[in-house]
Amino acid sequence: MRSVATKPAAGNRGFLGVLASFLARPGLAVADVLSPQRILRVFSKHDNLLGINNVYSTTIVLWAFLAQVLRDGKEASCRAAVAQIAAYRPQEGLAPPASDTGDY
Repeated sequence: MRSVATKPAAGNRGFLGVLASFLARPGLAVADVLSPQRILRVFSKHDNLLGINNVYSTTIVLWAFLAQVLRDGKEASCRAAVAQIAAYRPQEGLAPPASDTGDY
């Protein structure tokens, strides 16, 4: 499966530039454009919330998954997604998760 980042179709080059700069942000870049309130509202409506007071809450899993899908190669692994969560949580004053990807 190829990610969005590896599909340089004509007319898509501008999008790839924006995507590259977006993904270069530290932590969970998707957090800047998709608010926790909106995620919780939509997932609550459909009764699909994950561990609310857990490291891997609905919001964190969605942000990490979207960033993972948009990345390419080794950056698209579960290990890379957990590393992004580990970089994000201290920015929010929270402890990072264990490096084990099983919970993610």
